[in-house]
Amino acid sequence: MKKFSLLFAVALLAAACSTKIEQGVSFPVFHASIEGNDNTKLYAGEDLNIYWNAQDAISLFNKTNANSKATFTGADGASSGDFQVTSAGSGSTALDYVYAVYPYNEAYAVSSSGISLTFPTAQSYGGNSFGPDSNIMVSVSEDENLFFRNVGGYIHLKLYGEDTSVAIIEIDSNNKESLSGTGTVTMAPGGEPSIRFTRTGAKDYVYVDMSDAPVKLGSTPDTATDFWISVAPVNFKAGFTLYVLTSDGKEIAIEMNSALTIPRNTRINMAPAKVEYVPASEDAIDALLSGNYIIHSSSLFESEGYGPYDDVVTFGPSDEPSFGSVMMGGNLAGEQMWDIYGDLNVDTGAVPFPAGQIVDGFYADDKQSSIVWLCLYMGAYNSSTDRFSYYSDDILFALYAPHDLHFYYGEQYGLGLIFIGYIDDNEDPDGVYEYITVNSIEYVASSSIAARAAASGYNVKNGVKGFFTPQYDRILGLKLVGEAPATAAHRR
Repeated sequence: MKKFSLLFAVALLAAACSTKIEQGVSFPVFHASIEGNDNTKLYAGEDLNIYWNAQDAISLFNKTNANSKATFTGADGASSGDFQVTSAGSGSTALDYVYAVYPYNEAYAVSSSGISLTFPTAQSYGGNSFGPDSNIMVSVSEDENLFFRNVGGYIHLKLYGEDTSVAIIEIDSNNKESLSGTGTVTMAPGGEPSIRFTRTGAKDYVYVDMSDAPVKLGSTPDTATDFWISVAPVNFKAGFTLYVLTSDGKEIAIEMNSALTIPRNTRINMAPAKVEYVPASEDAIDALLSGNYIIHSSSLFESEGYGPYDDVVTFGPSDEPSFGSVMMGGNLAGEQMWDIYGDLNVDTGAVPFPAGQIVDGFYADDKQSSIVWLCLYMGAYNSSTDRFSYYSDDILFALYAPHDLHFYYGEQYGLGLIFIGYIDDNEDPDGVYEYITVNSIEYVASSSIAARAAASGYNVKNGVKGFFTPQYDRILGLKLVGEAPATAAHRR
């Protein structure tokens, strides 16, 4: 029978009979074992073998509500071993039992209602296992003998794709079942844990973040790359959707529409799935996006007589598919915008345009000896430092419904569009030529384009299914290109 090893992270200390913590308070040594090493079976008959590893730490409540940090004294690969308290918590409310939670978190608390904790929404990559700190375990005992049980279950994915690296994978429940977030775990000594999420803290998605070190996929089903996601016990009544964000910003949605139950302490193995980005067809672009739009915006330089703007721009199928499936053209913020290229993802509604594309060019001076190239980025203005920041991330528009177009980051985070000038081939910018805040985007109705797409057989319901939560919420992940002082702003 195939054995499956899942390794956790733990802190190596010298063993002792007791540990002295602050002002003579003495803690006993706690002996811990883990569910799965007692012949507990996984789905499909495989054993779940979980081992402690050096540098693991737990939150320990030694019959009080004081959250103390205890660390493992053994070596990597032990199925059981001793923990010693290394940092005593504060609290004096008496409890009937000894409670413990893996991994340690100073925010965890215990009361008569249970253990208040967070089932992780953002998880790390762990190779052929779940990542460190991604698996919640709890123990409730009458003495120092701790027996940890897994709170959640596991989805084991196998993904493959040609020359593809993955930055984020996310699972969204199609019927809005809770998969992660803040909640309370209840458990009796010798019993099994049960989690109940708070009304405002529950999330219907969970994701593994590899954006700092994208993972290269195997190219065939036989060489598919393993990914593990820990989820709260769930009955997917309508299945789930797997979203994959590649390292080059492409989003792929893979539907798993069958009902599926994942009990706690259970691993579900999914069949190998191919990660392949298919550009939107011209029919899809016409049915969902094509047409004229008025971009209503305001200028940061309004006091100098610039803006507000009501610019008409046109979106439609690209004339250079190798640059992107979508083309945008027209005047933007008073600049003669050349055609710039992006994509449309019919599954997510995302319409990203790579940052840094040239939108205009003009002579820098009367001598006509050098040219200023205006490049378009997402940007932010910091009034306290009087400086601009601009980013290499895609300029992201989003479809909330067919032809209902929005500048996504602007609505969520207040980022604007910034025009940075570069003289000839200089790497350093010449200055900021304009900074606009997109206030709204208005579609100029034209039924002929959409009707033509519908007549060709395109089903609009196949597109615009939702949004890929992590990319849009991870605003702190923006990659800074540079900063420019407001005093360096140039105007033509």
